[in-house]
Amino acid sequence: NMPEDEAYYQRAYDAAEAGGMPVFEARALSGLAHCHSDQGQYAQAIGEMKRVVAIGEKYSPSLHEQAWGELSRVFRLQGNADSSLYAARKSMELRRQQGKPPYQQVLCRSFIWAFLQLDQVDSAFFYSRKSFKSVMSITVSKCTTCSGNIIGRKA
Repeated sequence: NMPEDEAYYQRAYDAAEAGGMPVFEARALSGLAHCHSDQGQYAQAIGEMKRVVAIGEKYSPSLHEQAWGELSRVFRLQGNADSSLYAARKSMELRRQQGKPPYQQVLCRSFIWAFLQLDQVDSAFFYSRKSFKSVMSITVSKCTTCSGNIIGRKA
């Protein structure tokens, strides 16, 4: 329920701000931004996510990277290809700096969409392959951790 979600995140934000807990404040702002972007209130969501980016930069590298990725998503929903691409690149760069795999599915979606909007089909295709490989590597790693029981048979 969107109004209840928004009220929850607003209360969480107010409490975190009053308690001087910037990381919790950023998490609540991220939730508010998600609610606002789902309601088509992109300018408000972008402003909130930019605040999350600033808090993340100061207090949490992981939050900083995630905030850029979410900002890319909001720009994509808004229809702003250039800004979506810029934010996705920032998130990918921060993922690399943290030793994380750079090609996360959400980022690949932003890259694919932005490059298609900019009529750069080859680049969009490159990221669609990266996204597919990411999904397949996750699926394969989950399959190799199972007990060998495949469709009711022992391997």
